[in-house]
Amino acid sequence: MKKHLFFAVAGHRYALRHEDVKAVHPQLSLSPVVGTCHWFLGLAVFEGRLIPVTNLGSFCGLPASEGSTVELNPSTALAALKVDSIFLSSPEAQTRVAGNTEHVASKKAHALPDSSGGDSNVLREFVTGELVSDKGQTYHVLDVSSLVQSDRFINIKESFD
Repeated sequence: MKKHLFFAVAGHRYALRHEDVKAVHPQLSLSPVVGTCHWFLGLAVFEGRLIPVTNLGSFCGLPASEGSTVELNPSTALAALKVDSIFLSSPEAQTRVAGNTEHVASKKAHALPDSSGGDSNVLREFVTGELVSDKGQTYHVLDVSSLVQSDRFINIKESFD
């Protein structure tokens, strides 16, 4: 059975595959980078590693995430995501692949509001067809590789449009 790290952003529950996660940091000291988007928090140095940190809540147009930072495995990406909450998983966590109809409905149900109160596809497009159930909660697995390779995630330059 696959293992996952469970987390929340603005009340929405997600999971990352265990192999995509290097570490969880309760607190990191950050150095801001001038001229970057508000959701790019800056750079942290941990054990000699330079870690670019993105606030996942802000990236989605939601209130800024205030919790721990999930450092991604360098084989996945040189990046870290600040999230609201991390949840401990039980050994009984169950993974299943959603059927096509369920997967489409799942993506629609997990639209995140943008700052104007509408729906945003920011994370929805990165939800895979996998669902993980644990302790009565369902988590949507994110394809973090696609997220960190997306143009919006890569282009951290502040826009003045």
